[in-house]
Amino acid sequence: MIGFLPGLAVRLIILAGLAYPAGTGAARLAAAPLDVLAMTFNVQQPAGTDWEGRRERAASIIAKEKPDFLGTQEAVAAQRDFLGARNPGYAWFGVGRDGGDNGEGSWIFYRSDRFRVDSLRSGNFWLSNTPGVPSRLGGSYNRLCTYARLIEKSTGRGLYVFNAHFYMPDQTDYRLASARMLAKAVTERAVAADPVVVTGDFNSPETDTVTHWYKHGTDNPFRLRDSYRDFDPNGAVTTGFGVKLDYIYVPDAPGYATTKAWVITDPAGASDHMPTASALRITAGDPVQVRAGSGGQSARAATPELPDRFRADGRKEGIPSRQVWQAGRQDLTAAP
Repeated sequence: MIGFLPGLAVRLIILAGLAYPAGTGAARLAAAPLDVLAMTFNVQQPAGTDWEGRRERAASIIAKEKPDFLGTQEAVAAQRDFLGARNPGYAWFGVGRDGGDNGEGSWIFYRSDRFRVDSLRSGNFWLSNTPGVPSRLGGSYNRLCTYARLIEKSTGRGLYVFNAHFYMPDQTDYRLASARMLAKAVTERAVAADPVVVTGDFNSPETDTVTHWYKHGTDNPFRLRDSYRDFDPNGAVTTGFGVKLDYIYVPDAPGYATTKAWVITDPAGASDHMPTASALRITAGDPVQVRAGSGGQSARAATPELPDRFRADGRKEGIPSRQVWQAGRQDLTAAP
């Protein structure tokens, strides 16, 4: 399911060449880096958790941080809709773990002024032996991964976001099986040249078997790096319960730089997890474009300065709003 909600306009300048037909003598020009602010947030389901008392705090985090995209976990449809209503300018993508709007979802929010969803190459799969239907390997609840191929409107370039909520910490075998499924799906995404970011509550501390497999597994076809640790390799950190369970992963490959990363602690009490954010500069998967009149010589666009909000000492900018409403449907069995 794709849902669209009233919008905020954001100005992030991405330099790109214009495409011309082959044989015009135009030079090839690679697009400039893609600067995005990613966030992951386990909102905490509403039953017995004082959602009414904490919901404004949860919504205010999104309004304050202004991520370009946000992977959420545990939110049911009513929570999803509340967060969207309080944060105009974001659209959401996904389904509930029990199908449709039923149960908790791994909803992906994104800025609808900057991105659209490539619905044919986006979807959901369950972390089970029957990934095309609501299901689970074991435990009490279905487990789900939602993925969206976001298309930047100004350039047409694609970016995959995979977002998941794994099995409980004591269910290591299920979590490891889920990690293998997710790595396979990322590896087999339809547009392999597109960059990818993986967000989620993986219920896996930093010293856990699953975290180690993601980063170092010899049979992992798609090793990942924790973007937070790219920025702060050794500092003590918790995202809840005294450990780090929530991650924004990038491929362990060139082309992904973290210019800033932080755990969001203010306001306190928005959830039993603290959301995390990472400012990413992505050069992996740059589409090669062409520029007329440069004598056929290869050239690369000059690297732009980082926006202020992506700097380690940067400030957040105020952003004006506009109104956008649309609706759509999602094929539950679409391939990555």
